[in-house]
Amino acid sequence: MSIFKSDRIIKKITHDAGHSYKVPASTPYFCDIRGSSRIKLFENGVPLGPAHSVHGDIRNQGAGRYAHIYDQIYFSSSDNSDPRTNSRRYHISYIKPLAGDLFSWPTIERTLMSLELRWNNRLHPAPGPVSPDREFTSVQYIGQLGPGGAERQLCNLAVKLRDMGLKVIPLTTNALSGDYGHYCHYLREQNLPDRMAVFHDIGTVVQRLAAHPGANGRWLKYLPPFIALKILALINELMTSKPDVLHCWLDYPNIIGGLAGLIAGVPQIILSGRNVNPSHFDWMYYPWFLDWYRVLVKSRRILLINNSRNGAEDYARWLKLPVDRIPVIYNGLEFSQFQLATHAAAMDFRKEINCPAGTPLIGGIFRLSTEKRPLDFIMVFQRVKRTFRQAKAVVAGIGPVEEEMRRSIEEAQLTNHILLLGRRTDVFTIMKACDVILLTSEHEGTPNVLLEAQYLGVPVVATRVGGTPEIVMDQLTGFLHPSGDIVGMAESITAILENPASGKRMGERGHQHITENFSVDKMANEYLKLYGFNKS
Repeated sequence: MSIFKSDRIIKKITHDAGHSYKVPASTPYFCDIRGSSRIKLFENGVPLGPAHSVHGDIRNQGAGRYAHIYDQIYFSSSDNSDPRTNSRRYHISYIKPLAGDLFSWPTIERTLMSLELRWNNRLHPAPGPVSPDREFTSVQYIGQLGPGGAERQLCNLAVKLRDMGLKVIPLTTNALSGDYGHYCHYLREQNLPDRMAVFHDIGTVVQRLAAHPGANGRWLKYLPPFIALKILALINELMTSKPDVLHCWLDYPNIIGGLAGLIAGVPQIILSGRNVNPSHFDWMYYPWFLDWYRVLVKSRRILLINNSRNGAEDYARWLKLPVDRIPVIYNGLEFSQFQLATHAAAMDFRKEINCPAGTPLIGGIFRLSTEKRPLDFIMVFQRVKRTFRQAKAVVAGIGPVEEEMRRSIEEAQLTNHILLLGRRTDVFTIMKACDVILLTSEHEGTPNVLLEAQYLGVPVVATRVGGTPEIVMDQLTGFLHPSGDIVGMAESITAILENPASGKRMGERGHQHITENFSVDKMANEYLKLYGFNKS
């Protein structure tokens, strides 16, 4: 064990993002990415934690979380104060992994080789039709229920599958509080459970696995330590509920769910890609994603899907798979959810933001993160404002670049013209109040906001990325441009605002297009076929 003095560490602390700070690490090989880090981080002699945390959780939640990622240690102080100025002492202990430790993982190569051999020798066919006299159970697993597109789709699907006769159990990796519980109220209104997967003790899990003919407890020793407890928690839940299908949403839950489902003997496991592959996103990507995905998709019990053709093609290139191995099921809308978005409610919202009828209003509904290119949104609006000086814009959403966006708005002297609304529960009303919806993303899956805006009869201007061209009819229901085309997007918005009758026709076509092609009923029926569920 070697200990670095606090003064040496303090001098090298730099800010990462949010509550996260970083310091150099001296052992890049034995890190969380490779699964063998045993660092301990102390604040004034008191251990911080939890260790091996997700990078996004360190940034967004902090409270002492930390992780060792290659040659850097990312950490937060116990109370989210700035460790460079809070006058506290920090030191790190490096402890060599113990041989035989349940969670030790010397190299990913050894782990993958062991798991590949087992899975290739235990290939399971997809489950056949379920007998009508037995209840079909689906676990829907995701990281949390925050205000995101995947979370909304999971909730819509869960309710619809329940109404179609399935037993549906939504489970999350993280506790459902604050922003992480954004959609809990909807599930509760629909009498569906919402809870975090819970792990009690390893003995209970081992006993349950030993009693289950399709499970294999010997695989526990191969669990990567930085997600081991999350995998064990899900195994515990799966051994209790014994689902026919485990449907995982987004990349991090896909890895946890794929491993937990295989160990627990779940007959069929769906891994959902909701965008292009995660290597495009620095803030959410871990290099071990690629290794684990390549192993998981070898099992016949696992199926990787996507919500756009573009996304499926991108994952196929990344994983070196034939693209026909990745089915595409588009997002679906529950049209009854839009009933409160009336003209009167839209006018009330305009009054709330001091934007009278007739004043151009541009809307943005997106996560405030780099792939959405929120600063492009500001630049497009600046150009539109040259023609429509009274125009306003609203942006509903939260995310890691919120402060940067706020500063850019202030520097451009647009504080009274671009309003950051934060997390909202009335986004449909907000969209209904707008003359046009703008999405400036660099990467996308199948963006819900564009489906919803079109259904509400609002024309859209967006970038031609990801699955967007698959859901927006260019020059019929909106305008599409290359990512970064500030001038082009501004000109399209100006054209819509200058010709309200044309914008209205676009909105009418958009409503019809979405109604005919993107209902939650259509989506749910396609998932039922994928699950092998026989409604008869």
